[in-house]
Amino acid sequence: MNQSRSRTIYRLYPALIVLIVLALYWPGLRVFFSLDDFRFLLRAAGYYEYPETFRRILSIRLFFRAAWNLFGTVPLPYHLVVLALHAVNTLLLFTLARRLKLERAAALSAAILFAATPVAFLPMHWISGIQEVTVTFFALASAHFFLGRGTISLALSLAASALALLCKETSFLLLPALALILPASKGRRWTLGLAGLLLGAVMLWGSGTFTPHPAGDPYESAIGANLLWNLLTYNAWIVRFWDYYPDRIAEYQTGLAYWGLILPAILGIFAWRSPKSRVPVFRASLLFICLLLPVLPLIRHSYLYYLYLPLIPLWLLAGSGIGRLSRRPVQIGILALFMVNSVIFGVRHRRAEIKEDILEDPILRYASSAEGFVE
Repeated sequence: MNQSRSRTIYRLYPALIVLIVLALYWPGLRVFFSLDDFRFLLRAAGYYEYPETFRRILSIRLFFRAAWNLFGTVPLPYHLVVLALHAVNTLLLFTLARRLKLERAAALSAAILFAATPVAFLPMHWISGIQEVTVTFFALASAHFFLGRGTISLALSLAASALALLCKETSFLLLPALALILPASKGRRWTLGLAGLLLGAVMLWGSGTFTPHPAGDPYESAIGANLLWNLLTYNAWIVRFWDYYPDRIAEYQTGLAYWGLILPAILGIFAWRSPKSRVPVFRASLLFICLLLPVLPLIRHSYLYYLYLPLIPLWLLAGSGIGRLSRRPVQIGILALFMVNSVIFGVRHRRAEIKEDILEDPILRYASSAEGFVE
């Protein structure tokens, strides 16, 4: 009887995950087009030519062209597609956690943490956030196929990685990082790791991503102390859960450096107190850094939503920790508090104002202004 009941509850997990996504992010469905959305829509409508490159061809060119032909100037269905993909990503993460031998409670906890993370706020309110959502979809698909066996799954993992690169080039270290941490045969890890690295280098070169961005360019980059400051800034934003960081902040914050040391300290203490956790902590940290590394050289673009994909290994690690707790009410309480914090984050984000009724977040501010102009 108990086993039958457990199976029934297990079948309800996907529905629960989808309901959590809808409950947290349905307000984003009412947001108008904003900022880059207009540029991409004008190109999709034929007013401007696309650049001579295949950079982000799936997440920008093909998505906006198809959506324009289907939905025109109505933003709701665009948002529905992004929201649906976020729900699908959450389900993929849950099944990936199960394939990595996490218990059901741990896998569900990791999925809920990913579904409800405040990091997803901007992609769920800004249609151009489709880039983060699609690259994560193909990255998770690549990880699933990586864990398979045989030549077909190997080829599919490499193909999914290529599609992720065509959504956003920040995933170019995905397969090399997965080759270092995922359980697979030595030959499979070497093949996919080296093939992924070569594929990423070729696609980055072909898309012009390797072209240096000089000082003053919006995507100005450098290899120096900014790498550390960016990393510490992202770490600080993760641990300061009681605060919120609107995406008007377009640069790293050196004043939060000490806060940025808390996350590695927590992981270090956790690994020290639990020897069995040392390998998972190391692997999760390594993958997190590899997925975040492509945006660390940026001087002026340090945004919270860049953590959407890189945080996945840490969510798996946190879900594993929650799943080990012996009392189910404690597990539920932690996840409930996390979701409540996400709700508060969203409310503050949408209501925040600087002066003269101007919303603090530029995405919401420009979307509100643009909708007013159209009306």
